[in-house]
Amino acid sequence: MDPNPTGNSLDGSSSDSYSLFFKGSLAGFGVAICREEDDSILFQKKVSLHYSDISGWETELMALKLGLTKAVSLGIKHITICCCDPEIFEFVMERSVPHHEKFALLMDDVHRIRQQFTSSIPILVTGKQANFAYKLAKETLVSRNIRPMPRTTQKKTCGICFVDDIEGQEMFSAALCSHYFCVECMKQRIEVSLN
Repeated sequence: MDPNPTGNSLDGSSSDSYSLFFKGSLAGFGVAICREEDDSILFQKKVSLHYSDISGWETELMALKLGLTKAVSLGIKHITICCCDPEIFEFVMERSVPHHEKFALLMDDVHRIRQQFTSSIPILVTGKQANFAYKLAKETLVSRNIRPMPRTTQKKTCGICFVDDIEGQEMFSAALCSHYFCVECMKQRIEVSLN
């Protein structure tokens, strides 16, 4: 049998049931795989992303794909997929199809990987029930390279609300892509990402 990250073999992995928790945000995502019997964490990972054009759904689907891939590599046969987002849940249940090509390709990968399990059952959970993954995704936001702009009298345009007369000291700059965002939009974006 395949070893888990701690180096111990998975006793009865072919018949044990596991839960996959995943949560994405604009800064990255978190994934956790837990044994359903005792809620022990078998695998957890946080991934920081540095793409300026990535969406929350895309990171959710990337997290799901990574979690399923890891579960297969660990020899898990029965998994419960814990979805926090109702629309992602509908995609996983195949009741709905994403219209955007990036999402559709990721969902194709997810469905292909799910076929390798004896059972993979999606369920809709609250964010608090997916606390492991939520915490990991939140940590990626905290570690993201966003720094306040130095004081300046030059006016900037917010890349979210497109207001173009904001003082430089009231703006944030994403270190990797050089986009500027006003304080209010950043607050709203972080709140939405964490919920």
